Amino acid sequence: MGKIYIARHGESKANVENRLALSDSPLTKKGIAQAKATAEFFANKKISAIYTSPYKRAFDTAMIIGKKLQLIPIIIDSLVDVNAGILEGYVIGKQWKDRAKNPWHYKIRNAENLSDVQARVIPAYKRIRKSGNILIVAHRDVNRILVQHLGKIPKSKIMEIDHPNDCVYAYDKKGLRYYMNGKEFSGYCKWNGY
Repeated sequence: MGKIYIARHGESKANVENRLALSDSPLTKKGIAQAKATAEFFANKKISAIYTSPYKRAFDTAMIIGKKLQLIPIIIDSLVDVNAGILEGYVIGKQWKDRAKNPWHYKIRNAENLSDVQARVIPAYKRIRKSGNILIVAHRDVNRILVQHLGKIPKSKIMEIDHPNDCVYAYDKKGLRYYMNGKEFSGYCKWNGY
């Protein structure tokens, strides 16, 4: 197995507005610049495949990276962002913040909790991992699940894992690490909450 890279989409309009899981939220100018910087980061990483969520912000990020690497991103439907149910499109509020206290089991009507997300993301990951270096472009909660799984991080620590728009995770036989502004760090990026 080669390296597994995990990137989050560039900043989106929904990120700026602090809104939940809009499937069609476009990248901002800053998000496009972040995607281009991420593409530069991968220029010498010998990526053999890019897998992406079909959501516009992730797909557009993957396309920018793919253009630089001369790879066509492969859409994996199971990598979509967490379904926020009745809160879809709303500004992050108390109910969503309460979810962070018990993310594996807290239920909001018609929404997924992290157990639901894990049930679709890990099988998808197991289908796409292969020899060679791969890149997965997805969303904060999807990437939390992947980082927690690969890094063997206790489930109780899941909400400590962050994935800023300009952070890239890497996993291989040396373990889990992340890159910010071109610098490498061991472990995972810490989340400060909402």
